[in-house]
Amino acid sequence: MKQLVLASTSKRRIEILREIGVDFLVIEPKYREIIIEKEPLRTVLNNAKNKGMSVLDASPSNSLILSADTVVVAEEGEILGKPDSLSTSISMLKKLNGRYHYVLTGICVIDKDSGSLECSHETTKVKFRKVSDEMIIQYASTLEGMDKAGSYAAQGLGALLIESIEGDFYNVIGLPIGLVYALLAKYGYDLFSNGIKSRIAAIKRG
Repeated sequence: MKQLVLASTSKRRIEILREIGVDFLVIEPKYREIIIEKEPLRTVLNNAKNKGMSVLDASPSNSLILSADTVVVAEEGEILGKPDSLSTSISMLKKLNGRYHYVLTGICVIDKDSGSLECSHETTKVKFRKVSDEMIIQYASTLEGMDKAGSYAAQGLGALLIESIEGDFYNVIGLPIGLVYALLAKYGYDLFSNGIKSRIAAIKRG
C-alpha cells in the first residue's frame, strides 16, 4: 500500500487527516508561498504543486505526496493570504466584514516513484456578519487567524464572524477532504477504506 505524505505543517490539515483515521507522514515543505496578483486559481495551484515538489526527495519510496494551498478572495477580487502583522489582520477582516468572499484551495497529489502529478481545486462562498470595528479588533487580537488565509479560523472563535457558507466547509478550514478523496483514488489509494481499517485496528487494540 502507498504511504501517504502530507506536505504541510498546518495544524488544521493534520487534524482533518487524523480525524479520518489514516496513517500519514508529515514533512514540512521547503517553499515560500507566492501570491500572483489577480490570479487566485493560478496562485493556489502553483503553490500547492511547488509545496509537494519541495518534499519529493525527503519522501519515502512508494509514497503519495499530498499538498495544498488556500487563499481568500475578497468581493472586489483582492487575494488575501496569511497576515504578516496584527494591523494587516485587522485590515483583512474589515475588508470581509458584512460581505461575501471566496475561499479557494488548490490540491495536488504526486506519486513519488512515477513522478505523476494530479491537481485540482475547490471553491467555497462565505459571507461574514456585519460586526463592529471593536469586535474585529478584539478578534484579531486573539491572534487566532495569524496563520490562516483571510485572517480567521472558521473552526474556532472566527466561526462567530460567519453568517453563511455555500459549499465545502472543510475547504474553508484548508483541506477539502472530498476532493482529496477523489484525487487519491486516481492512484488507487482509498481514503475511506484506509480510515475504516485504522479505526477497526484501534478498536481491537482497545
